[in-house]
Amino acid sequence: MQKLKKLFSDGMPEENHKKNKQKSHIPFRLNLLFFIVFTLFVALIIQLGYLQIINGDSLQEKIEASSVRKVETSTPRGMIYDSAGKALVQNHANPAITYTRGLNVMADELLSVAQKLVQLIEIEIDEKLTERDLKDTWLANKDNLEKARKRLPKEAIENEYQALVDSVTPEEITFNEEQLKVATIFKKLNSAQELTTVFVKNKNVTNEELAIVSEHSKEIAGISTGTDWSREVLAENDSIRSVIGKVSTEQQGLPAELTDEYLSKGYARNDRVGTSFLEKQYEEVLQGTKSQREITINHEGQIQNQKETFAGEKGDNLVLTIHSEFQHKVDAILKKEY
Repeated sequence: MQKLKKLFSDGMPEENHKKNKQKSHIPFRLNLLFFIVFTLFVALIIQLGYLQIINGDSLQEKIEASSVRKVETSTPRGMIYDSAGKALVQNHANPAITYTRGLNVMADELLSVAQKLVQLIEIEIDEKLTERDLKDTWLANKDNLEKARKRLPKEAIENEYQALVDSVTPEEITFNEEQLKVATIFKKLNSAQELTTVFVKNKNVTNEELAIVSEHSKEIAGISTGTDWSREVLAENDSIRSVIGKVSTEQQGLPAELTDEYLSKGYARNDRVGTSFLEKQYEEVLQGTKSQREITINHEGQIQNQKETFAGEKGDNLVLTIHSEFQHKVDAILKKEY
């Protein structure tokens, strides 16, 4: 018995020693784990500080470089029918080449776009180009602008641009055919406000022109292809034609006296609206829902990419109580009798 007790008593310290040894390893492992976590946490703080302080500006530029904006474009108006369902007014869809102006786009950039487009598409010279249009085009060239500035008197600084325009000589705006085409395009591009779209060409656009512009659209900021529409009155009767009214052109845009009212309703300044009679009275019915595009703008304000997100919807149709054939016969009788 004593021997057994001795054996057990001799074995106990050995087991306790092993347990103590195992326990001593646990705090070391925990400390090692805490040290690794702490080191990673410090490294993360250093990296965040480096990104924020050292690379903050460049990262901000990258964010700005990929900023996305939404742009809306008008869609065709609704058609007008008589009581028998005969079309009195209809639309024609026309392929078009468009330009959407970016942010902070300068005149020399617009001139560069115009010069590139002249090499890609056929443009009819605008017969309504004014002397001011030609001078604006000439001054859009940086070298010409600097040349004009050097000859200005010091007192002309207050109203500098007007003084620059006045200083341009007739010889300097004696343009050849290609330069007049550039001036025609420049005038259209320069009429666009920031993040608004204008039609560079919307008549007689060929499939070849659409293809070549699409091919070069990434090289020429803001240029794209799309569809325009033209309004045609089909009513043969003069009395019906007179009550249908008219629609403004893209160049005319919103009527001056109603500009604020239309802008408050979400219209753009160059939107086409009814200006008289039925076209004006039923404007909200006939006006379509605008299409939407997402445009990607870089840090310089140039448009890098465009993607349609909503095709838009044409306006609702308007059905009149007038029977055009009956009205035509009545008018014929009145003319015959009176």
